[in-house]
Amino acid sequence: MHNMNSDDSIDYYIEQCSLSEEPSRKATGILLTHLRNKYDLESYRKLAEKYLQGNYSYFEQSGHDYKFLNLPYWIHDKTIIFLNSNISQEKPQNILDIGSGPGHFLIVAQLLGHNVHGLDIPHDLYDDLFNFFNLPKTLHSIEAFKPLPDFDRKFDFVSSHYANFNSNSFIGDDDIRGQVAWDEAAWIYFLTDLKQNILSKDGIIEFMLNPLENARKGLIGSDGSLLDFFAQRGATIKSKQHRIIRINNINEFNLSP
Repeated sequence: MHNMNSDDSIDYYIEQCSLSEEPSRKATGILLTHLRNKYDLESYRKLAEKYLQGNYSYFEQSGHDYKFLNLPYWIHDKTIIFLNSNISQEKPQNILDIGSGPGHFLIVAQLLGHNVHGLDIPHDLYDDLFNFFNLPKTLHSIEAFKPLPDFDRKFDFVSSHYANFNSNSFIGDDDIRGQVAWDEAAWIYFLTDLKQNILSKDGIIEFMLNPLENARKGLIGSDGSLLDFFAQRGATIKSKQHRIIRINNINEFNLSP
């Protein structure tokens, strides 16, 4: 497969985006142009080669982390998500992305002038990408009934995209890590922590929830119980198919036990 991170390929992708009538494609072309002008893409290519070692078939393997090195594809993917998030462009927003992974959502947000911060566990590839794109990140493992770290500021928009932070803790008497999804009490603790310590006064939460098909109990995305929890307490369900929930005003969201 061709190296989509080469200068020629990115230039070609930018040209194709400029010819498209699709708003997200045009926006992607503009962002890739800014990215090409801001960063040394030859150094990025060398970073990608450290992991790919010439095997670009990884780009097509949905279960492989190295797929995230396909820069044009993921910038376009996260541009679509960013545009659909309706984040205010009137002034720079403080954005926290939970389970930030390779950071493409934050790259898009940063290129658009926002102040960004990632939160995730250590991961060699993801850490290298954050360092390359100068994205700030806090290394932290989220656990049920434990507070998030202190960021020394509040955030106007808190996002998460298919992260599985809500299944990585022991709950009840189950002894297999990652097999038990959070229950209502764990989610209420987490959302209360966001309200009291993380969100700004008018802060917004938008999560694309992981289906967690393998979880054996708790609130699970794939069976609808997690969406029901959010809907019944006042969140907007933007997409049942993609399990996208939005809380525009945390003060109106029911956090009672």
